[in-house]
Amino acid sequence: MPFDKFLPDSLIESSETDPNEDEPTLYECRHCGAKFESTPDQCSVCESGEIATYTFKHDPKEEAPSTEKSANQ
Repeated sequence: MPFDKFLPDSLIESSETDPNEDEPTLYECRHCGAKFESTPDQCSVCESGEIATYTFKHDPKEEAPSTEKSANQ
């Protein structure tokens, strides 16, 4: 059984090359953990070519609860 069946959709690697600009994206060196704002060819810290791309998708079902007080309180 494929491992990705147990992962939430937000952690499954996408086949898209350019993530949606509205979705926050993190580029991180898999070797040393350095973080980048755009995709580098290699890590500027340790020179590794293994750069992970994480795209965080917004799920409207997970909206923060309203903090407004009702008029009855």
